[in-house]
Amino acid sequence: RSQSMIWLLNFCRIPAFFLRKGYRDYRRWVLESFSKDYDLHLLQSFLGSMNIDPKQILKKKKNQFLDLEEIAQFSQYDFSVSESKSQPTSEHFENLLAHELRQLNSKEPIWLSHVGKSLGDCKIPPPFLKQFRSSSLFLIKDERLERVGYLQNAIAKHTQKDLVHIFTALKKKLGPLRHKQILSALEKEQNEDVAESLIDHFDKVTFFHLKKHRGHISSFEI
Repeated sequence: RSQSMIWLLNFCRIPAFFLRKGYRDYRRWVLESFSKDYDLHLLQSFLGSMNIDPKQILKKKKNQFLDLEEIAQFSQYDFSVSESKSQPTSEHFENLLAHELRQLNSKEPIWLSHVGKSLGDCKIPPPFLKQFRSSSLFLIKDERLERVGYLQNAIAKHTQKDLVHIFTALKKKLGPLRHKQILSALEKEQNEDVAESLIDHFDKVTFFHLKKHRGHISSFEI
């Protein structure tokens, strides 16, 4: 039956592959891949720290980069008004992550963004998360004044209607009180106050996670 379906899908120009030992064996391989030893190098950015793009810098230097946000279809600091992307299920996220890890050289450093236990609905596999929390971590942080300025400019590019939509989606993250304060500041066009409030909130969240990190922490050098 499997080979018949593969023939039909390929005939319809939909790429399909045959798992010789079946999906259960494939899942076993996926889960085992997270227990392998990787030389992980984590990047921790802060809201508004956008003067440098570490991904592009690392790629130019031909370093390996594992884009967790791309795999999970989820951005930690997403202030766009576009329709949110459909995230993969946790199981499919694990499959995709294992596939990406397979493409990388485990003996060489693998760079990736520092995240919490999950990216939206996609949970980081526990064995991989354990390595994650004991790996070297590099901080990317601009001066606060520059970060506030960046966010002010980003906010000014949107209409009032768009901004209400954006921050309504962030209500759960921000909490009801801060969410109400931000909407009030937006009505008065106090974009600097909005930027300050956002940085205060997300910095507290970031430092909360950093306290749990057991690996070495230093600054990211360009």
